[in-house]
Amino acid sequence: MMKQQIRIIRISFCICAALAIGAFWAGFYFGNTQLQTEQQIADGSSGIYTAEADVAEPEDGEESESHMEDTVESMNTLSPDKYYLKANGTYLSVYRGSAGEVYFDTDLKLSDLPASLQIEAKEGIAFESLEEVYGFLENYSS
Repeated sequence: MMKQQIRIIRISFCICAALAIGAFWAGFYFGNTQLQTEQQIADGSSGIYTAEADVAEPEDGEESESHMEDTVESMNTLSPDKYYLKANGTYLSVYRGSAGEVYFDTDLKLSDLPASLQIEAKEGIAFESLEEVYGFLENYSS
């Protein structure tokens, strides 16, 4: 009976040691990813990329229409399904849709963002979901 209890204790110790080593290794592996993200932020490369649309030139005999202006205007309108992160004084607030009503306030200061994002935050940064908003806030909060 005593030998069986000692064996259980030894096996439990080995399992705990293996889990501790795995957690230690995971900290180094995933911690390095966080360091790279912080370095990108410090360098000013936010990791946010914009896409450009290819606009076909009208052929001879066709009317020249300016669809690009319509597209840009429609992108700038506020959607009721989106969330917007916008400067509210020195801090950032999250707004839902075009109502202009604060959904919730954050403790993230506008000055904590890179200069390019500070300009965007003054106009409002659009997000499709709350998960995207929380991800953004997590990346830029200290």
